[in-house]
Amino acid sequence: MNNKDIGDFTVETEIGYYVTYKEQADHIDYMHGIYYDFSKSLFQEVYKITAEMFNDEVTKYIGNKFMECKVIRFSGEKWCRIAHKEVEKMVGIEAIAKVEKININEIIVFGDDYNDIEMIKNCGIGIAMENGIEEVKNISKFICKSNNENGVGRWIEENIL
Repeated sequence: MNNKDIGDFTVETEIGYYVTYKEQADHIDYMHGIYYDFSKSLFQEVYKITAEMFNDEVTKYIGNKFMECKVIRFSGEKWCRIAHKEVEKMVGIEAIAKVEKININEIIVFGDDYNDIEMIKNCGIGIAMENGIEEVKNISKFICKSNNENGVGRWIEENIL
């Protein structure tokens, strides 16, 4: 592994996002970056790391090295999400369903990427976004319009309201 295997990354904490790419801080998605110097300790509990990885072997190495975490590559990108295995959408859905006494089969979910596959498979109605990856579309009961076309809202209006 060398410096060319991993590019920029974002670390999500309770108080905000720590990012390595200050030059992009004016972009709307990165304005929440609060810290740019990773030579010092963060002293924050980390919820999620998103890393730009250029070498699949390094991605596998990190996944094997930190077995308590799950590494998921975003489709069509060199970015990966690294988070504890218990920090998954389906785990959250199950926790809320238990508290609210809702059967998982009564829950509708929408997704578009690899990190949505588990909830699409396991909830009552899984709906893929039109601009989603084929793996999500193939396991979904419905496909709605894209994120840019207000697909979730349109599907709810047309099918529930």
